[in-house]
Amino acid sequence: MPVASPPVSLAIVFLAGGAVLVVVGAPLAGRAVGSAVARRGIPPGPAFGAAICAVGVGAATVIATGRGQMALAGGIPFGAVLFLLAATFGAAGLLGRRPLRVEDPLAVVVPAAAFLLAAVMAQDRAYDRFEGTLLALVEIPFLAWAGSEGSIEPPHAVPAGDEPARGAADPPLDPPEGARPGGWATLGRGVLGAALAGGGAALVVEGALRVADRAPLVPGFAGATLVGTITSLPFVLTVVFPRRRPPDADPIRATLGACVALVAFVPGVAALVRPFALDAPATMALLGAVGLYALCAAGVLVRGRGGKVLGAVTLAAYAAWLVYAGSL
Repeated sequence: MPVASPPVSLAIVFLAGGAVLVVVGAPLAGRAVGSAVARRGIPPGPAFGAAICAVGVGAATVIATGRGQMALAGGIPFGAVLFLLAATFGAAGLLGRRPLRVEDPLAVVVPAAAFLLAAVMAQDRAYDRFEGTLLALVEIPFLAWAGSEGSIEPPHAVPAGDEPARGAADPPLDPPEGARPGGWATLGRGVLGAALAGGGAALVVEGALRVADRAPLVPGFAGATLVGTITSLPFVLTVVFPRRRPPDADPIRATLGACVALVAFVPGVAALVRPFALDAPATMALLGAVGLYALCAAGVLVRGRGGKVLGAVTLAAYAAWLVYAGSL
């Protein structure tokens, strides 16, 4: 059996090690952000969903941009969106015992504005600093709206039967007052989580660059598939496929809220660091994300839920995008 060359072996180590750090660090940072905003009477769900994606995917995008790997950076957030949509509407819809129901149709419709803005500003296949500013600012009114509507996903699940039923707008349960950590403890957890996720994102970017060089893969495709998928794993494992899901959880709303952060805020911040262009696979990742969102949104709005049929169609569409984008 042939032995993998050292560069490929080292790339696998970087990808695996980075994945572990991101999976551990991003939820830790997200919970710290959720806890911090909850202390101010703000529903923590929207901040948690945005933070858990921005810390991992955003760090990888900014790191790749800062290193001058523009094509790789361009594919990361949009590839992450594709993976989140495929996981929530595809895998969860197909494998779940119960269909995913839409609690609030507006939560499916409102994110369309962020997708549309990102697509319109990418007509020249590039984002400059002015466009990055507009994209990043989109997250502010969205979080304000999402916070006023209620939490999109609590930072931690509560075993059924331990507590009375809670409404979707209720904040997640906190420890008793005497056991609740102070602000400095929350800050420490957030900093530790961000550091772990940032270090993991740097390893994933390095591993993806090595794989793209040896495979070879077009940088935008490597960013969308390798980096985007790995850095979005924390959200999938924590929100889409949690170990214990509370009965009032709304994974559709949570995923679409996270997608707004990925399609607007993350590339916007990266463009502020350094304007970047999209290569062909990265452009296809953006168009694929817009198209897959439209497919999933139409499916759940028409039927009021997402089930096995929509799950199969979503996974088939995602697989078709992988095949086509990989051939570019």
